Amino acid sequence: MASLTRGLRVLTVLAGVAGALAALGWYTVRGQTACEVCVVYHGREACRTVSATSSAKAERAAQATACALVTGGVTESLECERTPPTVARCE
Repeated sequence: MASLTRGLRVLTVLAGVAGALAALGWYTVRGQTACEVCVVYHGREACRTVSATSSAKAERAAQATACALVTGGVTESLECERTPPTVARCE
């Protein structure tokens, strides 16, 4: 009888953990917007897609990430981030 009670406790804990992980995953992806941004800086091009809670945040982060690939330093990164992207698509 004790082993049956122990087994039920283990199953209850595992079900609780699985439920918590499922809820966390659902809350994480719910309300996310994905944006793809392409930039050209000094003849170099890069595209990146980023998800965030708003399209403005996703677009800004995607541009910063793409700029990081085609620049070489803080000054160039800031210049790149201020240039209009060649592609900016959000879903």
